[in-house]
Amino acid sequence: RVGLGVPGPGQAVVGRVERAAGGFGGEAGILAFAEGASFTGEPVVEFHLHGSIAIINTVIDCLEELPGFRANA
Repeated sequence: RVGLGVPGPGQAVVGRVERAAGGFGGEAGILAFAEGASFTGEPVVEFHLHGSIAIINTVIDCLEELPGFRANA
């Protein structure tokens, strides 16, 4: 769950990433790209994270709880 929601295409937010069962996962800068506006041409949401690999892995774990999530690292 993203605390501030996913931004609209071409917008950015800073938000909290939380586990579905509750609990803080981390903070992220979140950017949304509409179809045709990303490098791949697909609609994409990017997460810009700070911190250690542990924070990154925790946020990825949180995102994996979402239907349709696909990580490209």
